[in-house]
Amino acid sequence: MAQDDISIEKHFEEMHERANRIFEEMWEMSRPVLMMPDHVWKPPLDIYETEDEVIVLVEIAGMKKQEIEVAMQGNVLIISGNRIEDVPYKVKLEQMEINYGKFQRIVKIFTPIERGKITATYENGLLRIRLPKGEEIQQTIRVIPDKKGSQR
Repeated sequence: MAQDDISIEKHFEEMHERANRIFEEMWEMSRPVLMMPDHVWKPPLDIYETEDEVIVLVEIAGMKKQEIEVAMQGNVLIISGNRIEDVPYKVKLEQMEINYGKFQRIVKIFTPIERGKITATYENGLLRIRLPKGEEIQQTIRVIPDKKGSQR
């Protein structure tokens, strides 16, 4: 695939993601707060690319590292988990902006990745996934975030 084709595909994917986020935000604003308890939410993320790696930074505060799953299937990065609500039920809800329950982010990676060296760390509410650039290998791996940057 030519470099121009990859750029066009990447641009199309970015536009598609933006459009999906806009429609999801409009839907979220129009529905009552507790209407869909099984709703899967999407934590915000940033993606950076350096000369040597792709870095995905995901904001998911209030969780334990064991509650987060990171997997790579083909050229797709899947980040998922379940943030449990820890608010006492005998309170009157005044405002609710924090998402609880199941979450998932699916990110297409356009750069060949060295899968055996992928690491994930979770500290201060931020999940940092480091994807070293390398040869493309089609396999599925699972990474459990660790505070020290190692993987299990």
